[in-house]
Amino acid sequence: MSLHSICRRALSVLLLLFLIVGPLTAVKSQVSVSIHLPFGNISNAGSDPNNLLVTRAQFAASWNAGKRTANWVAWRLRASDIGSTPRSDFHVDPEIDTPKPSDYTGSGYDRGHLCPSGDRSNTSANN
Repeated sequence: MSLHSICRRALSVLLLLFLIVGPLTAVKSQVSVSIHLPFGNISNAGSDPNNLLVTRAQFAASWNAGKRTANWVAWRLRASDIGSTPRSDFHVDPEIDTPKPSDYTGSGYDRGHLCPSGDRSNTSANN
């Protein structure tokens, strides 16, 4: 074998490795952000206050500080997440500026969970 053919073969192998491993690495880094985002972070939420990535054990969300509401919320739902724990009292999230119960008084709106309470009734900590 000539040096030229050895170099060509080595380059082909490296290119093939890049094509196989490169995309897998990129997908893995996107998916591993949260178990609730198996298809990745759809809006590239991060540290932007109006597209802030919020991850909790129960869900992942993109929070919009300007509107004080979620842009989107995602959660994994399994049969084991559902149980008989009664619905919990409403609590504001201490890390993001969620509306407080008094913000709803006289507004005609009712507060709600980012992730449905019924989808997290297996334990009181999850609800």
